[in-house]
Amino acid sequence: MKNWKKFGTKNSYKINGIEIKKTNGVKLAKDKKTIELEFKVTKDLISKISKGKEKFSGNANITISGVTDMAGNVGNLEVKEKVFIDTYEPTIKKLNIIGGGASAETTLSYIDSKAKDITLEIMASEELGKVPTVEIGNVKYKAVFDKKVKEKDKNLYVYKLTVSCSELVNKSVAKMNSVVPIKIKDYEDKTGNKGIERTFNSKTLSSNKKYLYFGSKEVGEVYLSAYRTKKSLQNPHDADVNKDGFITNYDSLLYLNHSLNVKVKGESSCQFKDINKDKKCNSADALEIQNIALKAENIIEKNEERVFKVYDKKQNILNGKNLKVYVYKNSVKDSNRIYTSDKDIKLERDDSTTKITVKNAKNINKIILKAVYQKDGKGDKNIGELVLTVKK
Repeated sequence: MKNWKKFGTKNSYKINGIEIKKTNGVKLAKDKKTIELEFKVTKDLISKISKGKEKFSGNANITISGVTDMAGNVGNLEVKEKVFIDTYEPTIKKLNIIGGGASAETTLSYIDSKAKDITLEIMASEELGKVPTVEIGNVKYKAVFDKKVKEKDKNLYVYKLTVSCSELVNKSVAKMNSVVPIKIKDYEDKTGNKGIERTFNSKTLSSNKKYLYFGSKEVGEVYLSAYRTKKSLQNPHDADVNKDGFITNYDSLLYLNHSLNVKVKGESSCQFKDINKDKKCNSADALEIQNIALKAENIIEKNEERVFKVYDKKQNILNGKNLKVYVYKNSVKDSNRIYTSDKDIKLERDDSTTKITVKNAKNINKIILKAVYQKDGKGDKNIGELVLTVKK
């Protein structure tokens, strides 16, 4: 401000016509050419300039009275440059989750060592002075500014984070077979207002209707396993932990328990090899077995008798009236469910086992076993599924 002489001790200061009561007055800036005015933006002041509202964002006019110019005239000085005041907290308006492993449950993106990189698009209500900290499970990252977009007449500022799934696996982002929450926190706008923390999970989905899951939810809560009744398996696949001829989620469970030093039933007949070839045997190998199990083609041959049992997470055999094992031919439809033996399949059941023998492979491509268990016959249903390919 030029051509000013002095400010008296009785100067008064107004913003948009409202008197500023809490101020340290004015002082000459370091450049000796401009002056600085410091004042505290109080709730009372905001209420007055916003006409009763708790928040305000916009330009304001500053007027200083009692100013003496170079000729000795006393009057009011209106600061030409408007002052921008903002007391609104920045908010995260949207989050898009892109990548990860595809799932039959369309809202789920799973994390495993073979899945695509995960990109988070974080859309803020305004440009930020401090970028958000993003917690994926128990791992922290910093997002970076990407671009400004105009969407539905609202200006949004996009911050991005891309991270590889293999890195998240190696850092044990969460407990295996669990939802991975995404927290967006510790960010500020350019005026220093702290942003509101937001959490996205299976209950609060992202804007594109997604959430993250460590492992594959197709694994379910109960586990189907089989064993051969007539001959032992020679040269089993490395991922076939219990060497029953099938690669299933039960193999993953056994490997996980072994890596956590949890007693594995029948451990002496199991194999625990370095599945992902990282020269370690740990939970990452268990996760890799899940990936293999999802894609594995488990073969059942004509006239081959296979017996299946259902286990819980503690490797206990489930049985009784609270367990139901449904058998389907080719696809899971009511019309394809079989209850007893028919011309294609010999089906035998007892309290804890389901025995299947393929009699006629001509009309069958797949056999699907679906186990449903309800503890005490009520509460949540725990589900496991196994698909068998019929060898022609």
